[in-house]
Amino acid sequence: MRGLFGLIVVGFVVALASAGVAGASTTVSWRATFPELFGGPVNSPFSCAPGTSCGSGEVVPFGEAQDVIVFNACGGGCDVRTLTFGDGSTIVMHESGSNPREPGGFNPNSYGNPFRLDLSDTIVGGTGRFAGATGTATGEVKVDGGLALITLSGTITF
Repeated sequence: MRGLFGLIVVGFVVALASAGVAGASTTVSWRATFPELFGGPVNSPFSCAPGTSCGSGEVVPFGEAQDVIVFNACGGGCDVRTLTFGDGSTIVMHESGSNPREPGGFNPNSYGNPFRLDLSDTIVGGTGRFAGATGTATGEVKVDGGLALITLSGTITF
């Protein structure tokens, strides 16, 4: 009887340990840079769908990713940015901008008038290796001419 009880206890401990490993999550700091061509005679025809902007860049420490932002997809002033990696995994974020700045003032006669915008992102999910991801990021978009340069950094838990 004692042997059976001991075997049951050992089985229970192994089951608990296995459940703990299976449910473990990892939090990682990350940063990314994405150039997005969005306009002007040099950059047409555009490769992004209407109402979006897209590009590709490096997400450290995860590798290269394609970047697509769909403007106002989660409500007024809330955009959805999706990063898609070579293995098909994705990170999905809700993004908002604040603190617009126009160095030198706004020139309505200039194409690609330079401006800056602070970005705030909330990771709302993912697929593949980022399934169930959560986290936050902050950054900036700098627009000059037909190029938007997006920089983001934050943490992700998956």
